[in-house]
Formats: sequence, C-alpha cells, structure tokens
Amino acid sequence: MSKIIRCFLTALLLCIAVQSGAQSYDDLWKQVDNYRKKDLPTSVQKSVLAVYEKAQQEKNFSQMTKAFVTLISSRYNISTDSFK
Repeated sequence: MSKIIRCFLTALLLCIAVQSGAQSYDDLWKQVDNYRKKDLPTSVQKSVLAVYEKAQQEKNFSQMTKAFVTLISSRYNISTDSFK
C-alpha cells in the first residue's frame, strides 16, 4: 500500500512542477503584452530577455524562439535603425 501512495505522491508532484513552469511563462508573456499595450518597448525588451533567459536555462527552444522574434520586433519599434 505504501508503494501506491508513494507513486501517487510522486506523480502529483511532477504534475504540479510541470504546471508551475507553464504558468510562469504565461505570466511572463502577460507582462510583455501589458507593456506592449502601454507602448513601452524598452520594458518589453527587459521582460522578453527574462523569458529568453528562463527558456535558455530550461532548454525550451520554442519559448526561446518566440522571445527572440519578439525582441527583434520590439527593437524595431524603438528605432528602425536598430533593426539593421
């Protein structure tokens, strides 16, 4: 019986860990969207860099790509010369 309880608790903890990681990306992207709505491209860059660093540590390449594309577009909004 104790093996069943240990397995259940392990599975539960793994599910919680996976969900907390997904939520943190959602929260970070919501912050980026809020800065975009307020037309604050410098703050967008700082938030996107935070997303990129987190994704790089976790080796989450889809989030890294999304952050990189968003970073480039926000740099273009600051100055069209910075895009080149």
